[in-house]
Amino acid sequence: MLKARAANLPVLVDTYGPQLEGVLALGPVLLKINQFEAGELTGRAIATPDQAIAAAADLQKRGVREVVVTLGKQGAVGLTFEGQSFGWRAPEVAAISATGSGDCLFAGIAASLMRGQGLQEALRWRVASGAANTLQIGAGWLELDQVQRLFQQVQPLTYFP
Repeated sequence: MLKARAANLPVLVDTYGPQLEGVLALGPVLLKINQFEAGELTGRAIATPDQAIAAAADLQKRGVREVVVTLGKQGAVGLTFEGQSFGWRAPEVAAISATGSGDCLFAGIAASLMRGQGLQEALRWRVASGAANTLQIGAGWLELDQVQRLFQQVQPLTYFP
């Protein structure tokens, strides 16, 4: 991470546990974390999107520029460095296996951001990718037409003040 920052490269993080504490202090551009990991890290119970946004704000105060908190079947929320919060509700699907869905979401966000897409739109596409990943056994075997179809079903979460 230090070498990437020295080379002026953005650092995006998807990790948990003891190593996460040290990473926060180095100021990554983006942290993707699930609701349980965010709860452990912030000492908050996180069951709703607004609780996830509050935890994301806590994590920003600790050095992270932008935060995405995944909420399983509920979808995911994001908080930008400008303080804009948003969320996307995952489409209802007949899930077979959730293994790797968070990884699909994170990889897609990284790719979208590298192409210059904003976090809000990137997250919407990636919520669709995470949902598509649940439709088969094995992680990351997505079909573009399936992701595009699910993208049309991703709805905004409307809980923000």
